[in-house]
Amino acid sequence: MLALWPIALWYVHRLTVGGGEPWGLLAAAAAVVLLMRRPATQPSGPVRLGLPTALLAAFVVAIALLAPLIAAAVGVLSLVSLLGEVRHGRRFDPAVCGLTLLALPDISTLQMFVGWPFRVGVAAVDVAFLRLAGIDAARDGTLLVLDGSAVAIDAPCSGVWMGWGALLVWLVLAGVERLGPRSTLLGVALLAPIVFLANAMRSLSLALAETRLDLPSWSHAGLGVIVFALVAGVVIVLAERLAARERRAACVAPLSI
Repeated sequence: MLALWPIALWYVHRLTVGGGEPWGLLAAAAAVVLLMRRPATQPSGPVRLGLPTALLAAFVVAIALLAPLIAAAVGVLSLVSLLGEVRHGRRFDPAVCGLTLLALPDISTLQMFVGWPFRVGVAAVDVAFLRLAGIDAARDGTLLVLDGSAVAIDAPCSGVWMGWGALLVWLVLAGVERLGPRSTLLGVALLAPIVFLANAMRSLSLALAETRLDLPSWSHAGLGVIVFALVAGVVIVLAERLAARERRAACVAPLSI
């Protein structure tokens, strides 16, 4: 852990500059809870330190050559793999690894690099739906032109925050249900189109409300909360289905021997 001190200092600095980065502490707390709630197991053999050592060596190289965020990702994975190996005899818990990566101060970075493409994609999908409904609409960059009025698909409408929150819910549920790596990654893959379409429907509803209805200012945030609650509900159902599938597979496996 002492080898990660440069990243610890950088992390504290990022927490103090704003931009929503302190929300990563929630993911970090969830990772710690999931790691500690499982009882420690006595290793059946010698502790395997090859992977944690290799990741730590990669961290040393990354901190010198790459961006701090990338180095931090490698560093926390080395720490998580070590703790998992020592405490549970399992080098990678997919949910805990995902939560530790989610705990990094990556929101502003995601907004910078993928926020604009997401906003363009959302505007394009909104225009397609409006035209299917027989409404004249066009896209101009990240602007949605509707009824002669331009509605901006701004940074909060990019879906980055919704995706972050949905991933947090999913990884916590995957950890509670003790899903395996395959099911956990499948859930992450399924979340991408779910969140994108939900965010597109949210921005479409807001655009129609702004141009055709006179709604109070709080309706923008209120609609976002409603849409996220629906996404969280889908995530809960998905976790239950995948957990049930893994339980059925575990029951059938001995019969096939």
